[in-house]
Amino acid sequence: MRRRTRLAVLVVMVLTTGCFSMAPDRNNDPSPQVRLAFTGAFSVAAIGTAGECSLFGAPSEGTGFRFSVPGGFYRGVDGFSATEDDAGDLTMTLTTATGSFSAAGIAGAVSEDHRKMTIDADMAGEAGTVHITGSVTCP
Repeated sequence: MRRRTRLAVLVVMVLTTGCFSMAPDRNNDPSPQVRLAFTGAFSVAAIGTAGECSLFGAPSEGTGFRFSVPGGFYRGVDGFSATEDDAGDLTMTLTTATGSFSAAGIAGAVSEDHRKMTIDADMAGEAGTVHITGSVTCP
């Protein structure tokens, strides 16, 4: 009987202290997987699951990629978006307290299934240049 009491106390302690975690099931997770690094005129690592993905119709490909995140989710990022155009090229905009940055016509950044963006490019703005590397994977 004493063993069962200890186990029950341990379970209650784990559940009430938050010392228990389960790996998320990525097969059912609707969140994007964001792994981006910004360097240069603005530097920050944006790593997490904040943001919204959407697939939309594009005449040349049948489907297009779009990712956006408003301010408040990644330190210093007031807004970021990446959109695939009809030609399959990527256009990105970044807004920070430092300024606004953009890049367009980035070829080959979006996967064939239009669910992943892998980027290594410069974004130009009033405050200089921001280099962005990394990826965003949409569910």
